[in-house]
Amino acid sequence: MTTPDHPARPSPAPGRRTGPAAVARTLVGVAVAAALVVWGLPWVSGVGWGEIGRVLRAVPPAHAIGFQALMLAALGGYAITLAASLPGLSWPRALVLNLAGSAVSKVAPGGGAVGLAATFGIARSWGHRTEAVATSALVTGVWNLLARIAVPLLALGLLWADGLGLPGSLVGPLRVTSIVLTVVLALLVAALASDRVARALRLAGVRRRTLAVVRARWPVLTLGLAIMLGIQWVLFHLVMRDVGVTLPLVPLFAGYAVGRLASAVGVTPGGIGLTEVATTGALVAWGADPAAASAGAVLFAVVTNLMEVPIGGLAWLWWAVDPTGARRGGIAGTDDATGDVSG
Repeated sequence: MTTPDHPARPSPAPGRRTGPAAVARTLVGVAVAAALVVWGLPWVSGVGWGEIGRVLRAVPPAHAIGFQALMLAALGGYAITLAASLPGLSWPRALVLNLAGSAVSKVAPGGGAVGLAATFGIARSWGHRTEAVATSALVTGVWNLLARIAVPLLALGLLWADGLGLPGSLVGPLRVTSIVLTVVLALLVAALASDRVARALRLAGVRRRTLAVVRARWPVLTLGLAIMLGIQWVLFHLVMRDVGVTLPLVPLFAGYAVGRLASAVGVTPGGIGLTEVATTGALVAWGADPAAASAGAVLFAVVTNLMEVPIGGLAWLWWAVDPTGARRGGIAGTDDATGDVSG
């Protein structure tokens, strides 16, 4: 691996600032998320937190540990996508980068902006150029958005094949969300296809590098996300069965898909609150027990979001002890941070 003479310290990503405005946006997002969880979830499900808590307390602790192991495996799948998006990044380092960046974004004032800055800082300390890291952020962003649209489309196809339809209460919100995400995706695709659009969106500088990465590595980019989403679906299924949601597989998968779509709406940090309300509303609309659906949505959120913080903290410490990786020759030696995507 090629490393700089003077390892870069974590610093804000280009074009990002973590000042008062960013902190204020994060605090508003946290407040909205808390309101949705505390009041929105009982309102949608029609049951109080007493009943939801009763269901959660019945989950065996050993199962919760197993759920967390599955989530870690899902993050390992996403590390494949992350490694493919940043030439020269090894899979172990991609896992550390993902865990540490996610943990910082969930606990630091400024949220995602600080998490992105941490990601830039860690990658730069390993010798990756700022331009390559920016390209990686754009590529993974596009692929994540594609996945969050593709999963609901697959769910719609399965519902149609099974002779089921969307409950009336879901048609409007899903239509609006899908339109917004499709417009965003269309703009990104247009920026990649057209120099003029790229300049208008201030993405001209990364367009060429992004196209090079996508053309050379799109199968691996897709494989990593498919592994992550597949494991998350298995986790969702097991969580829901554990709390007593007994829906058939197709509407259960549709509930999972609604949650993935809601998680892409950046109203709250990580979509927390909105995702749980949307998932619960969908499952209840398809006939799930309200208390069980609410408890399942909360438990799935805890496993997929909150537990990233301690694990990500360990990943951050692993990096901080030896930022350049000089003491970990086995892992450091697998990287080549030249940014070449020809192979």
